[in-house]
Amino acid sequence: MTEDWAKQTPLPTVPCAWCGKQAVLLNHGLCDKCVEEAYTAKQEASGDPYVKVIFVNGWANLWKKSHINYSDLLILADLSGTQTVQYSRGPIENPQGTLLEGQTVKVRHGMVFNIARTDNS
Repeated sequence: MTEDWAKQTPLPTVPCAWCGKQAVLLNHGLCDKCVEEAYTAKQEASGDPYVKVIFVNGWANLWKKSHINYSDLLILADLSGTQTVQYSRGPIENPQGTLLEGQTVKVRHGMVFNIARTDNS
């Protein structure tokens, strides 16, 4: 029932602090495009071509490894217990899906992870 409500209720939009575009904002009051541009600039400044920007529950993170696992994502999201991890904007071989405990997925720059408590009722 909660999922149906979430699909029907649009998230509020406000102007991005950088570009002014109306959007559902991520961290630091920026839209997803501005956050990705900021982290891409940070990645390029680091001089490390292997660092990728990933989004975990709307927060941008820099990730250096080629793969990420379920446990790593819970640590980045500061969550514990049983969670549902869904991802999008993934690699060509699996652009979207669900990550279960013990599983890993190849990381792609700009990948999005959404983590929510699993309802055990």
